[in-house]
Amino acid sequence: MGTATLRPSSDPATTSETVMGILSRLTGLFSPAEHAAREADREFGTGVWRQHHDRFMRAVDRFYETAVALDRETGDSTEAAQAAGEQIAALTAPLNEAAGQVTELTRRLHSRWPVEGLVVPAGVRSACGPLPEKLSQAATKAAEAGQAAAMARIAVRARRDPAAPTAAATRFVGDVTALIDECTRLDAAS
Repeated sequence: MGTATLRPSSDPATTSETVMGILSRLTGLFSPAEHAAREADREFGTGVWRQHHDRFMRAVDRFYETAVALDRETGDSTEAAQAAGEQIAALTAPLNEAAGQVTELTRRLHSRWPVEGLVVPAGVRSACGPLPEKLSQAATKAAEAGQAAAMARIAVRARRDPAAPTAAATRFVGDVTALIDECTRLDAAS
């Protein structure tokens, strides 16, 4: 068996064709990610509805990661720490349900009012009402719930009582649920 030797070409056209051939083969490696991005662009657009969707999903993902880490760390901790870990873990269920609602809602909003920028045009604004603000507030509350869960995790690590940040996380998740329910009502009314 012979081995292939790579020899630099002195012809710039050949070098360019070789580089382009390699690059075109490499782009096939990224096609699933590109396909997913194009699918998300089609479902949610690239504007305000996509921003609200992605922002909410990132906040829920961060909360979930914190809940998993807290659950791992409370195995041999005090009863209060274990209770906090269980309560934070239980909060992932309503956030997961809210995430599904946000996905459906933003998909519907984009199909009804496709907005490609981050500024909602006046005509769309009068038709959709306060939906953009309510979605933004829900994403903010989900992020605050994640911060409160992280503070509960820090309290557990510091061997302090995690009750206050756990209660805050519970309150923020309740706010998320209420805001998403309000968005659903507003969407049905519009």
